[in-house]
Amino acid sequence: MKSDIGFKIFADRRRVAKWTRAELEADHSRRFRELVQFAADHSPYFADVINSRGLDPHTCELAGFPELTKATLNQQFDRIVTNPALNRQSIGNFLQNSGAPTELMDDRFFVLRTSGTTGDPTYMAYSTREWIRGCSHRNMVVPGIQWRQRVAFYGVTHQHLAGVSLAMTGRRGFNQLFFNCRSYDVNRPVSEVVAQLNEFQPKVLSGYANLLMILAQEQQQNRLKVRPKFVCSSGEVMNPSVRETLENTFQATVVDLYSTCETLFIGAASSSEGVMLFEDDILFEIFPTHVLVTNLFNRTIPLIRYRLDDVLIPLATPKPGPFRWLQQIAGRITQPFDLVNNAGQLEKVSTFSMMYLPVPPVPGFQVVVSGADLLLIRVKLEPDLSMVERCKTLRTIETVVRDWLVGKQMDRSVSVIVEETAHLEIDAKSGKAKTIAFAPARAA
Repeated sequence: MKSDIGFKIFADRRRVAKWTRAELEADHSRRFRELVQFAADHSPYFADVINSRGLDPHTCELAGFPELTKATLNQQFDRIVTNPALNRQSIGNFLQNSGAPTELMDDRFFVLRTSGTTGDPTYMAYSTREWIRGCSHRNMVVPGIQWRQRVAFYGVTHQHLAGVSLAMTGRRGFNQLFFNCRSYDVNRPVSEVVAQLNEFQPKVLSGYANLLMILAQEQQQNRLKVRPKFVCSSGEVMNPSVRETLENTFQATVVDLYSTCETLFIGAASSSEGVMLFEDDILFEIFPTHVLVTNLFNRTIPLIRYRLDDVLIPLATPKPGPFRWLQQIAGRITQPFDLVNNAGQLEKVSTFSMMYLPVPPVPGFQVVVSGADLLLIRVKLEPDLSMVERCKTLRTIETVVRDWLVGKQMDRSVSVIVEETAHLEIDAKSGKAKTIAFAPARAA
């Protein structure tokens, strides 16, 4: 990456951090209207919205725009994107054939996809300048520039997902002078990952919170022997007990990063005192059941009032400085479970291992853990599929799950049943189908 862009962005961030709230809001209005003007000139979708609502890009307010849902983004993607070189099909083709999260599409664009095994994924694209802007927030909570700082990421490593793509940015261009980044696949046996981390000795250890807890248990059992300076969690909510365990186990600064595919980093907490929102680049409209975000730095795919189904709870007492702070972020918590490996030992398995399996898109996908040696995969299919198509989809899913067990070295110890269902178990709090459910063991 171009170093002059990065250094300018870092200087801008330090300057904004000294502003008052009023100065920040004035900057918000200016940049928002610049974004609206750009979208009006280059995005057919937003041009229609602006014209149909009679909005003036020079005077319009945020509330004048409709809520943009994920479904609308997927349906109108080719009319929202502002670069003619990009469309939903071309991005999908690139992601299907690219196994390296750091690979650029057309050598120009960083592209990401959302996670999950149900429905259509959402795609995002960023220019190099936009990507640097979105990534650079990391330096607000993991400060300092060092020569070849060792960074380890533990998670899903073979897809263009936000977590691994952000963590491995240090592998590209000028960043290689300052970072030595390695990724460790959640779909490999834990013992293998532990041995590799012991050899690498990272100074920054990052991953999803429940995966970091698995590594903490390995550290407590003296199998993992690392001494990171920073432990960084992203992709799910970190509760206070997890933070305390990670701090006590690794004797490191624990950073909770709030990020999404559509916005990159948008908040962080380096203590238990709350999460600071990165409001220099993102506009937040906080509601009791969701939040609307407007991304001020991405003009490749403009997002104005985009809905995220995260519940943000602000601090009752504001902190000094221009940015708002959250008491907590509700939702996006997962729980690991135990499966027995081929050696007859119980091993912690992350929910993310199952969420990112390359199964065909289906309306519903749920893993029912029936003891440590049996997985029941319940699949909800489109109603208009033929019997042949239904059987083919179920067989494909079974093959994917069995291949995953081979990689985890659990193929001889864990049985798999795949069955079609019309109903999935629903989480009472979120109202959504559970990715992982638990049930009494049943005979295959």
